[in-house]
Amino acid sequence: MRDRLLINLIFPPIFVICLLSTAIPTDSARAQECAILICKHAASAQDGTLFPFIVREGNSIQTIEVEANGPCYLLDFNASASLIVIEAPFPGWKLDELFCILPPDINVDFADRSVELTCVGSETSMAGTCNFFNAEGTETAAIPTLSEWGMIAAAGVLGLVGVYFVIRRRKAQAV
Repeated sequence: MRDRLLINLIFPPIFVICLLSTAIPTDSARAQECAILICKHAASAQDGTLFPFIVREGNSIQTIEVEANGPCYLLDFNASASLIVIEAPFPGWKLDELFCILPPDINVDFADRSVELTCVGSETSMAGTCNFFNAEGTETAAIPTLSEWGMIAAAGVLGLVGVYFVIRRRKAQAV
């Protein structure tokens, strides 16, 4: 009985203090916070293999490393700037798939090897996860098609014709 009375005396004031401290707006209130977990999956990677990522929030750029098949990397960001996460090229590996599981208050735009996240909506903190899946191999280089080779050849021929007329004009002026 005495322990129960002690608990009732301690916890209600703590609860009221916590409630009041979160309910009172202050001038130093922070912008809405969002968080994203960056996870790296590479099926045949050795334990401890670190994949490099470039992270940009506003004007700030940093490089992080995420362990393949290991713990995810937590990034915090707020509504004042979008967060761009780019997987840097890693020798012997190519990006196979990229997808994110996000709450409705985080918007996402996908690009080549990257994801841009924007924190919008309510005033509560949100968290999501972006998964980068890699496979062994290298990124294939784009080989020009026959029509592209034709355009390259046509540009070369036009350049040579231009040089011919410039030389011809100089010879005519010299005579």
